[in-house]
Amino acid sequence: MRGGTALQPFRIAAGSSGRFDSYSGLIRYDGNSFERMDSTTGVDSVMALFVDSRDRLWIGMNENGVALMERGEYRIWNENDGLGAGKVRAIAEDENGTVYVGTAGGVSMIGPDLVLHPAPDPMIAGVYLDAILEGGDGLLYCLTYDGDIFTMREGKTVDYYDHSRFPFAITSIYPDPAAPGTLYLGTLNSAFYRCKLNGSECTPEEEFDIAPLIDVQTIRRYGEQIWICATNGIGVLDEQGIHCLDELPLNSSVTQMLADYEGNLWFTSTRQGVMKLVSNRFADIFARYNIPQQVTNATIMYEDLLLIATNTGLLALDENGPVSSFPLTSAKTASGEDLAAASRWAFWSRSFWIPTRSRTTSFL
Repeated sequence: MRGGTALQPFRIAAGSSGRFDSYSGLIRYDGNSFERMDSTTGVDSVMALFVDSRDRLWIGMNENGVALMERGEYRIWNENDGLGAGKVRAIAEDENGTVYVGTAGGVSMIGPDLVLHPAPDPMIAGVYLDAILEGGDGLLYCLTYDGDIFTMREGKTVDYYDHSRFPFAITSIYPDPAAPGTLYLGTLNSAFYRCKLNGSECTPEEEFDIAPLIDVQTIRRYGEQIWICATNGIGVLDEQGIHCLDELPLNSSVTQMLADYEGNLWFTSTRQGVMKLVSNRFADIFARYNIPQQVTNATIMYEDLLLIATNTGLLALDENGPVSSFPLTSAKTASGEDLAAASRWAFWSRSFWIPTRSRTTSFL
């Protein structure tokens, strides 16, 4: 879906159905169509979405606090209820089911009993939160608007890293769930970093050049890949390195990425709307094994080999690519005559030849 000024999404959440937030409110996608939720519920100018372990949707708003949607009903907490501030930019949940709400005035916590209370540590009282993410080590990783990073466990601050300790401006963080203690840091420039946290030390271990992408908004893992959303496009880090995705319809102000239950990737842009990226379920065998493109007439599996009949001959591939030979049990002409009786050389082309005496197919 591509949107204009009516849809300027910031975040996306996946529960029983996908939901997108925007300045104009909350939008629901059921797999077929988009529906704008009724703003008379008090939910508007949505800035953050989070689905908790009970499949409930938490909604952070620009001015009106945080809302919980459960079974179509809404409950809202704002400054009058003790919320740090009405502007909510981040929501996360810890291992105990407590929901942490990052506001422009500190961290507020809502327990499983839905009672709200502020985080007790005076060090983080009043800080402007930009992101809260749960790590694979049970810690919550928090990023402030100023670029400070701190971790929390059970409502208490564990470590605090002032932005002055980093030689670059931090725009986003991502604790890698596949590698506890590893934190990715996005920057304003054409780079992001993999860092190792060790107590009070946060040490950059590797720098990744993502030019021409700049200003990393979001970093996420999908399988063995690390995806980067930036202000001017999308990139992927895999075992071969960094790849910038060209010719995508979404290439400006990309703010977030999310994978749904089918493995589709969703991206949001504050300028262009929402994009769904569907993986190709087919593999390009020719490209994988650097085989020149040619017309394919037929294919068949023969034991552990893939045989491909082309206009220029026969190809045989195993799990490692093209093979040079494989044994034959018999060979006949189209009329059914045994090839050994028909000719010394049963078949020849630019691609292969079959010497029937040895009953071995060889490929040139």
